[in-house]
Amino acid sequence: MGETSEKNNGHNNDEINLFELFEALWQGKVLILIITLITLSIGLLYNFSRVIPTPVYKVSTQALQKNNISTSIILSKLWITSPEADLAYFSTQGMEKYSLGSNPYSPNALFIRALQKANSLEEKSLYLKEKIVKLNLNITFPKKISDTFEISTTTKNLSEVENLKLKTKEYIKWSQKRFEQSLLEEANLLNNNFQESSLSAPFYISEIDIVVIDRSKTNLVIILSTLLGLLMGTAAVLLKISIQARHN
Repeated sequence: MGETSEKNNGHNNDEINLFELFEALWQGKVLILIITLITLSIGLLYNFSRVIPTPVYKVSTQALQKNNISTSIILSKLWITSPEADLAYFSTQGMEKYSLGSNPYSPNALFIRALQKANSLEEKSLYLKEKIVKLNLNITFPKKISDTFEISTTTKNLSEVENLKLKTKEYIKWSQKRFEQSLLEEANLLNNNFQESSLSAPFYISEIDIVVIDRSKTNLVIILSTLLGLLMGTAAVLLKISIQARHN
């Protein structure tokens, strides 16, 4: 009974101590608020006195796979019956990365092949040579083929944004036509009697968006300054309580 009573008393004391602690912090809320405002002011002063990086404007769109699989069906039949089907000419790294099998004309394989071609340095260099337009376009290849394939480029100049949107559309169209032409060449390689005059590229792009990448980190400075102020204010109140307890 005596041990049980001592345990209950200890538990009650802990509850009382926690209650007293919260009560003391609440009584010292003004001091905590003052210190928090001081650290926040210092943080804001630092933030606005430093050189803030120029915001970056990202022009981005998404590459989406077409539902039309007629091109895939036509070329797959040619590939299966052709003696040229084992040529290394048809293999791509993207097919291996996404485990797409050996058929380079499956819908997924065509989609990846087209994007890899559009993202290649060779393709961009040829575009620069033909159109005299340099475009630092990048296509992200996620881990899964079902995830987002983003096509984007960036600039620090706001006046270039609309021009970049047009350039992005023009480059994608140009690259799609080149891929369609390469599919015709492959079809003729597989079968000399191939009669089709055109084949459809396996992807299209969504609306082009403009995203502002804020590199000023103002929000981060405000959050960290506020947290530091709260911690310092709490520490100051606890120190004050400790000093008063010793004097008493």
